[in-house]
Amino acid sequence: FSSRNHILKKMTTMSVEATNEHDNQQSAGEVDPLPTSRSKTPVTVLCSDSPPLVPFVTFHPPQWKLLDKLLQDYQAECHLTLEKLSQSLEMATLLDQQQQQQQQREVNRKTPRKFSLVAQIEERIQRLSSLYEEQERVLQQLLLRPFANIMALPSNDTPQGSESRQELRNPTRIPPQDNTGSVVRSRTGMAHINATYLMLDNEHDDDDDDDNNDNPKDHGASLNSNNKNAPASYDSALQILAHLVRDWSEFGAPVRRNLYDWCRQALRDHCPQYDQHDHHHLAILVPGAGMGRLAFDLATMDGHHVQALEVSVGMAAAASSLFHHSSSSSSLAIPFSLYPYAHDGFQNQVRAADRYVSVKVPDVANLTLKLQESFVERGGSLSYTVAAFEDLFRVPSSYGGGGGGVFDVIVTCFFLDTATNLWQYLDIIDHVLCLKQHDSYSTNCRGPGLWINVGPLQWHSNALLPTMTADELRQVLEDRDYEILHWSVDEEPMEYRNPTSGTGGRSSTAYNGYCPLRFVVQKKT
Repeated sequence: FSSRNHILKKMTTMSVEATNEHDNQQSAGEVDPLPTSRSKTPVTVLCSDSPPLVPFVTFHPPQWKLLDKLLQDYQAECHLTLEKLSQSLEMATLLDQQQQQQQQREVNRKTPRKFSLVAQIEERIQRLSSLYEEQERVLQQLLLRPFANIMALPSNDTPQGSESRQELRNPTRIPPQDNTGSVVRSRTGMAHINATYLMLDNEHDDDDDDDNNDNPKDHGASLNSNNKNAPASYDSALQILAHLVRDWSEFGAPVRRNLYDWCRQALRDHCPQYDQHDHHHLAILVPGAGMGRLAFDLATMDGHHVQALEVSVGMAAAASSLFHHSSSSSSLAIPFSLYPYAHDGFQNQVRAADRYVSVKVPDVANLTLKLQESFVERGGSLSYTVAAFEDLFRVPSSYGGGGGGVFDVIVTCFFLDTATNLWQYLDIIDHVLCLKQHDSYSTNCRGPGLWINVGPLQWHSNALLPTMTADELRQVLEDRDYEILHWSVDEEPMEYRNPTSGTGGRSSTAYNGYCPLRFVVQKKT
């Protein structure tokens, strides 16, 4: 929360160098030592002269060792790919020798062969080795690093007296005076208690066996308790790179226009009299925020108070690097290059040149400056909470006796079908989404109480309840007293990845797409 209206200009220092925090955690037996290459890297110190532009809030002590594991897994993945290519090269060499012998016998052959499998594999090994090394350097030196964070717990206190929702909509940031109960309230209205030295009841030291615990029923813990809620295929360096390309490069622009821009337009369509210049800012929750582009657009381009929520510590670390990067903190500069086809497994590719196509990340010039300018100009704000969606049960359901939840709008994009227990997701949304009839701060806006969704119904493989069809889901929402404002399923499938490449034309012979379900519903009671 930077120097914006209703925000104190001075803040108490709430973060220290990563080495000090890591030493404290290590002495408590919570984490393993970080590699020497990162153990002396400081996290940006938040001081009175430098409040966090995008605060990163954690409900549990971050387990920085997860970042090291992501990097190690990426190194192993790259090594395995190059090892397979080396084995292919040995086979190709033997085949090439056989072909040369055959060619010598074909005395009448007039045209030499144009394709050399050996030369092609050798070039692939050489170029991919260089690309992998470059991306590993980006991950290690820039993205997968401990980040400045505010240790907090959701508050159970409900403001009493004459506080209105308007006052809570633009609260004063109260710096903590001690470690036993100071309130830090975000612009969205979610209150946190500074808990730097407090532990949750279910928090305990983790052993190595817990790192591999992927029990689908254990959804009470946050990501920082060994990230049990994030599926292994999602919480990986390859997924981080893929999400960066989709959210923060021109390569992902077509997908963002189809998904993110639709969500923003749906919000405008159902708030026809919304005017950011009249300071009718909405408090919006974006769960499953990933790299934070949708939340970023809602905050900077539309001027809302947005809280991104993400379970993956790796995704959060990469997002924090983008929002808070300083040229002095790394030998790497922003923007940097990524290679979207480098890990495709050499399947369904149309052109060999596509393997080495690069994109620049991020595609927003001077990202930090844009955040600052947009917050001043439009009055919005952005915060990023690193926690599981289930942790929102700890958030107070209402303030000032209003009877509604904390957020005016919830936007879910490719998130709903991640639920292991859909009923729990719906209960959480009921818990934190405000009611339409308690819209006392912005009577001209129809939007509060909105849930905007876009995405497929490819339900989680570990779902505990029978999966539902789109029409069954609609009936459930109507039974929960939601008014259906928009409901549709795309007739034409959309690809979740840009189907064209930098070299032009279609990039793949495969098709990976969805006909997403799009709906806008409004909570009535």
